[in-house]
Amino acid sequence: MAAKAKKTAKYFDIQDFLDMASACGLEDNPLFLQTLKNYETIQKSLALINGIIEGEGSTVSKEYVKGRENVYAHPLIKELPKQIEAANKVAHTLLDIIATLGRPEKQDELMEFIKR
Repeated sequence: MAAKAKKTAKYFDIQDFLDMASACGLEDNPLFLQTLKNYETIQKSLALINGIIEGEGSTVSKEYVKGRENVYAHPLIKELPKQIEAANKVAHTLLDIIATLGRPEKQDELMEFIKR
């Protein structure tokens, strides 16, 4: 009998990061705030890319010679993994800032919040 892999979904939205930061006394920290702003920007660009791809489809066509169309993958499809990787790195940086600079009342509470 094969063991099933434990499936966990860890997704932190902006409010989660703000809650963690306020629990650790970092809600006014300039480093945290700038990194959170970067995360928000990346999330907005991801939403824009997804919206364009959903609206226009995953292919585009170009006409080069005598009305013949050539069909290509949408150029934003190449950009999507880069933005996702950037979002993951910034989220990791936010968690590092909170864990390193924050002073939670109880360390166990912070770890429990991060694990859920």
